[in-house]
Formats: sequence, structure tokens, C-alpha cells
Amino acid sequence: MDGTWSLSLARPPRILAMDPSSLQGANGVERFRIKDMWCLNLYDGDGLLTIDGRAYAFARGSASITAPGIDHEYRYRRPTRIVWTHFRPAAEAVASSIPVMQDLGGEYPRFRGALVHAAAEREPGRTQARVWDLLWELVERSAPSRPATGLVARARQLISTRLAEPLRPGAIAAELGVSHTHLNRRFRAEVGCPIGAWIRSQRLERARHLLRFSTKSISVIAREVGIPDIHFFNKSMRGYAGMPPRSVRRDG
Repeated sequence: MDGTWSLSLARPPRILAMDPSSLQGANGVERFRIKDMWCLNLYDGDGLLTIDGRAYAFARGSASITAPGIDHEYRYRRPTRIVWTHFRPAAEAVASSIPVMQDLGGEYPRFRGALVHAAAEREPGRTQARVWDLLWELVERSAPSRPATGLVARARQLISTRLAEPLRPGAIAAELGVSHTHLNRRFRAEVGCPIGAWIRSQRLERARHLLRFSTKSISVIAREVGIPDIHFFNKSMRGYAGMPPRSVRRDG
């Protein structure tokens, strides 16, 4: 492995367990092999995580992602508080690259508070949405180092990590080294619609999920999915979901 995982985040993950204040490392060394769950850890102390013979140092403010079916060894210098969640990604062909270990720096208190808040949510869908947002932030903090293969897969990966930004099909095609016409043709063949329609559907599907399962304001959600004009966002959601954003939030 090269220090990253390929993780599918096109749809919200299923949250299987969470602990907002787990004390780990009382015995110094802990070993795990979790069969079918991924894990996100936020650390309040320091030590060493070893996966498949490769060591990753962590300290207060670090975040790690571990994958299922692989042996993990944690060596702690002292008992350490960890906020963690176990999750299972949706089955999707397109995956994003996410680092095994990241230093969150000054963003750590916000990340930690958000994950603790997610664990306290009574509505499972809200917990799911909050964790999904945090995972996307971890993806977006670092440049992908393991790109998806296949032209449409690479385009979909690019789109999924840049929804908040202006996305022009011609610019995406140029970045991928093909013509706009060719990229559209490939999208029609593989997903049944042109790339522009795919971008719109991804923006609005993510917005619908955030409206239903997050507490973010409608204007914040609109910006996060790349439709900052609130009037156009309202019109687009009506066309996509058959109701305005406030009704989506209220009625789903």
C-alpha cells in the first residue's frame, strides 16, 4: 500500500458503531482485525499505527482510516482518548483516495466536535450525514494519489470531490486529455446521460440527502453542492425532487 485507501463515498456510508470518548492503550499495545468494517479514529494522544508492515505515527490532532480484513497494531505511549466510528461504505464502482493518516492541525477541535456531535444524534440519518461530510473533508484535504481507472470513472471521481466548485464539462474533458464530445459520448454509453446532466444530478442528490439528514441551513447546503444562487437552487430542487428544499427537509 502507498499510504492511501480507495474508499467509495458516492453515497452515504452505513454507520455501524461509534464511541465519542474511548480510552485506548492501557496495555500499551493493541491489535485488531475487523472483518467487514472501516474505522475512522481521531486521536488525543500519540503513538504508532502499523498496517501491513508500514508504520504511521500519530499524535494529538491526527485522524486515521483503517480498512477491513487487515491486521492493525496500535502502540500507545500512554492511555489515549479516541473518538471513533465504524462504518461500511456503499457498494460503488467509483472510489476516492483517502490517506491512512492525516494531521488535522488547527482543524482538529472542529473535526472532533463534529464527530462527537454525530455520535449524540438521535436520528441515524443525521449521524450518517455528519460522518459522510467528515469523510469527504478528509478526502478533499489531500490530492488524490490513487486515481480511478477508466475515463468515466476518473471524471466521476473528479466531480464527486469538487461539487462545491464550478464544474464545466469542457474544462473537465480538457483536464482528462479528451474532447468534450468524446467525454459526453462515453458518459452516455456508461451512465445513460451526458456529463452535464450527471453533474446536476450529483449536486442535487447530495443536497437532498443533506436537507433530510443534516442541520445545515439551506443556503449553506446550496453553496456546498455548487449552486450558490438560492433562487436557482430552489428551482432546481423543485425540478429534481418535485418539491422545494423546505419541503424536502420537512417531508423527505
